[in-house]
Amino acid sequence: MHSHAQGAPALAVFTSSFVELRVIMIDEQPWFAVNDICTALELVNPRKAFADLDDDEKGVTTSYTPGGTQKLNIVNEAGLYCLIFKSRKPEAKKFKRWVTHEVLPAIRKTGSYGTPQWQQPDRAPYQLREQLAAAIRSVTVGFRGKGASYAINERIRNHFGVRRVEDLTTQQAQDAIVMVKHLAPHTQRWVRAMNQAEKDYIRQVLRVEKGPMLSAPTLVCLDIDHNGITQPLQHDALHKLQKANRGMHDMLALFQEGEEE
Repeated sequence: MHSHAQGAPALAVFTSSFVELRVIMIDEQPWFAVNDICTALELVNPRKAFADLDDDEKGVTTSYTPGGTQKLNIVNEAGLYCLIFKSRKPEAKKFKRWVTHEVLPAIRKTGSYGTPQWQQPDRAPYQLREQLAAAIRSVTVGFRGKGASYAINERIRNHFGVRRVEDLTTQQAQDAIVMVKHLAPHTQRWVRAMNQAEKDYIRQVLRVEKGPMLSAPTLVCLDIDHNGITQPLQHDALHKLQKANRGMHDMLALFQEGEEE
């Protein structure tokens, strides 16, 4: 298996209407990102597809991303065709024709990548879209699952009127990064409130043996700020609400005692 350990070679991204294909030139030969191929061919298990290839058809290299240098599984032309043959879906024929009629000829014509003539000229480059993805990850840290990330992606698509985040122009991607960063204070505040609610529940309900009574669950105490965004109440307002809730609980207890008499 090929292993390129002498720094991270530059990536080129070839784009069609149905897939983005990352290509790396190593020793003047093109190598292709396995995950991109499997996405185009709708192969659901890229790791298994990669593992099933012969050693002389696959390799591992490194790639620079906003999150740092990461390993990338790659295949040469022989490995590329083996993966294509694994798929029986109509997409496989379409993908093969695109690679053999456009990508490979463009590479061989110049001896390198060149600029694919079919790529949208104003489309945000791969590195900028990776910065956007990193920004989304940074503001959704602490949320369970991927619901928050999916919601922000949908917000971006609706705001800019694109079908996919990958279709953003350079300016739109830059604006989207700013938009996402503006969400950071709101998401951080919400995460802190969720963490506090969990602590309250553990302390007030799980720790006691009898009569658990959650005075005022943090996440139930919501407010709307001047931007119309729903937020957890600030600590002082929450404290007042909890105190009022305890007062109501005491009054209800006295009322019930009076009825029993």
